[in-house]
Amino acid sequence: MRSMVRFIALVVLALAILVSGALDGIISGWRNPDSEEMDREVRDGILSLESARRHYGVALDPDTCEVLAEETARLRANRSY
Repeated sequence: MRSMVRFIALVVLALAILVSGALDGIISGWRNPDSEEMDREVRDGILSLESARRHYGVALDPDTCEVLAEETARLRANRSY
């Protein structure tokens, strides 16, 4: 009986580790979406320039919607989650 409890505990622990690793990748993508994706969304009118900057830390050129890489890196470095 005791060995069965240990086995179940190990399986639960292994599943927790697998799920947390998978969620970490999902969450980091959610926090920092692809900058190129943001420029498409701004061009398509789905997202405003200000929302891209404030919510996703992506700086875009207001005329061309191109990603401003240095400013984006600075914004993302100064963000707190």
